[in-house]
Amino acid sequence: MADAVGREVGGERAESTADDVQSQWIYGSDTYGAATTDAQTTFAVDWLEQQALHPFIRETGQRALRLLGLQPGASVLEVGCGTGVFLPALATAVGPSGRIVGLDHSSPLLDEARARVERLGLADQIELVQGDAQALPFEDGQFDAAHCERVLMHLEDPSRAIREMARVVRQGGRVVAAEIAARNAGIIHPDHELERRLGAMLVSGIRHGWMGVELRQRFGDAGLVETRGEAVTDFEDAFDPDEGEEYRKVASEFPNADDRGRAIAMVDEMLELSARGLHCGYATMFIVRGSVPERDSAT
Repeated sequence: MADAVGREVGGERAESTADDVQSQWIYGSDTYGAATTDAQTTFAVDWLEQQALHPFIRETGQRALRLLGLQPGASVLEVGCGTGVFLPALATAVGPSGRIVGLDHSSPLLDEARARVERLGLADQIELVQGDAQALPFEDGQFDAAHCERVLMHLEDPSRAIREMARVVRQGGRVVAAEIAARNAGIIHPDHELERRLGAMLVSGIRHGWMGVELRQRFGDAGLVETRGEAVTDFEDAFDPDEGEEYRKVASEFPNADDRGRAIAMVDEMLELSARGLHCGYATMFIVRGSVPERDSAT
């Protein structure tokens, strides 16, 4: 039996098993908050490490590096560095004369990042700082570039975080963010309306489920210029049975009994399609770059 862990439900503390809340942890912004349970932290570390190996995430990182346009000797800020999976790539891009700062608000995640950096012999080049993405503890124009990935969608005020990244990057420097449009992901099924509803419930714990498609507008609103973007789409050709169980748990939460029965049956049909080699699922990551304009010296 899984260990019992607590979660907040309607302001009250409820006891559930780790298996019961796994979907909320995967698709919930609170998993990556500053204050989490030990079980949530362990889960987040494992999940982030697994995701870093996924071709979809690796391709996103490669695209982001190209958009950053880092040169040897550059200084770069990684906002929401988590376990530090992207820091070695930044170190390679800026070379031994470059400077990298990784920031996260979670001390346990920073501990994991610190172990990675030390293991790779990069401790002299990479500085790790605990702080808030929405109130960066750095002076204006301190970096040549700033980057974040799958961070803004979880924040209370993502636009403020973008403005903060723009503030700490020098004039002409670049800000790059990569965010998934969680509400736009989907799985094949003839009942498109019900599938949309099920998908929306699955990711309802993410604060900003449309963040990916909102990125360019938010960059412009933050004063960044010369914005451009790219998209990477993950084509899923198999419906993992464990993923099916997560969907079934969410389907069982439909308030209407008829919808609940249809949704549970739909998950079974999705699994059957996958067994026949006919599954199709997709998710899209949007990567946007913006440049910091010349600042008005009078302000």
